[in-house]
Amino acid sequence: MTNGEIEAGGGGRGGDGQIPQPAAALGYAGALPVVILAVLVWAGSDAVAAFALPTLIQLTTIILAFMGGVRWGIAMAGPAGPRFGPLIVSILPALIAWPVMVIENRVVQMALLVMAFAGLLVSDLRATRRGEAPAWYPGLRVPLTVLVVGSLGACLARVLTL
Repeated sequence: MTNGEIEAGGGGRGGDGQIPQPAAALGYAGALPVVILAVLVWAGSDAVAAFALPTLIQLTTIILAFMGGVRWGIAMAGPAGPRFGPLIVSILPALIAWPVMVIENRVVQMALLVMAFAGLLVSDLRATRRGEAPAWYPGLRVPLTVLVVGSLGACLARVLTL
């Protein structure tokens, strides 16, 4: 490691392809409560799980909307300037997050979140290939998405087996 960065593959727009340490630290710090809540859903008492599951859904819904904001920033700073397509993609996470917050079916909520995070990752990978996002971005997004989708998927499986 050099200059406070974590190694990742590929060169980046204005960088050497390494994940900036602040982005990695804050990204993983944000994923930690998601993983902890998923463990509590599986390993906690019924009372703990009854708290942890809706909290997990609320937290990941907020993270999804935040990721839309990240995409807005990427779209605004893109090499071609702000364009409708990337800006529309950037508001989709918030448009998905809103109904997730009001739907009362936990299975539907988690399924929507899993699909939204997976779809957003695919979109982020495409944006990186087009040079719209830094080359280091997939090195952070892929493992964080695996943690979030894995946590949601595990909780979805738990709910389906009850």
